[in-house]
Amino acid sequence: MEYIPLARILPNPDQPRKNFEKSALDGLAQSIKENGILQPILVEQLSDGSYILCDGERRVRAAKIAGFTEIPAMIISPNEDDGSTSRLLKALVANLQRSDLNPLEEARTYKHLMEGENLSMRELSIKIGIYESRIYNSLMILRLDQPIQKLIEAGKFTHLPEIIRLLLDIPDNSYRIDLCEKLAARGLGRNGKAIRNSANLLIKKLKNIEQFAPEKAPSIELAQKNARIDLPRWDIFFQTGKIPSWSVIYKSALEACNACPRRQAASDITCKNCLAVILLFQIIKNGNQERAHILAKKVIKQRAMVNGRG
Repeated sequence: MEYIPLARILPNPDQPRKNFEKSALDGLAQSIKENGILQPILVEQLSDGSYILCDGERRVRAAKIAGFTEIPAMIISPNEDDGSTSRLLKALVANLQRSDLNPLEEARTYKHLMEGENLSMRELSIKIGIYESRIYNSLMILRLDQPIQKLIEAGKFTHLPEIIRLLLDIPDNSYRIDLCEKLAARGLGRNGKAIRNSANLLIKKLKNIEQFAPEKAPSIELAQKNARIDLPRWDIFFQTGKIPSWSVIYKSALEACNACPRRQAASDITCKNCLAVILLFQIIKNGNQERAHILAKKVIKQRAMVNGRG
């Protein structure tokens, strides 16, 4: 161990921890002023005399706040072949041992290591000495929607594996996000019993909803509940060249529904507020009314008169 200048320490570019609370750093800085730095940091020495931090970023930041210019450090030689991965692994293990990482930081680091080094979950487990089940459960968090991940990262929602699995069973992501945000707003985001009860009720509700068949256009089906299509009259108007054929309307609606990200969960409930439904309702309603045909003729006549003057 030796003392090294804080000015020559470079931050670890592979540091898995991203969030450092200012109040906690100020508290650590005060402790360092009174008691000194009890545990040395871990750095990797570079050929130019500078150092890359492997472990101890909180101590380095707090030491700077406390006005220190030097810090005790354990110095290791760089690993030329795998320096980045080596630093990331050291930082990950050190943070995990102190429980410094929040659930999202931990999950993202596992994913980064597995993808960057082409490691299986089992290989990563052996490499860092962490149970494979812990890695699997942690990675499940990344399958949740971004708004829910942010709630977990902020400490407003639990990351218990059984709760995460239950949330992923909810077949519609918009309902899942809404449920989690409402529970978090009520201070129940870390209440396992409340989450389980609410999620199970929601799953039951959604799974009992009759889903639309793949060949059906939900927007058309729902629009027709309030404005039934009068095909004979529609065909008459179509033959006058004033409105498109019903087959064109239906095909367009089907393509729009199939392109919708919520198509797999399409139902009366999930699609009732869709703008396509509202638009088609108005098209059917107006297309069935002779008033629309008269209005169309009037517009065409006015345009002809304008063009004639031109």
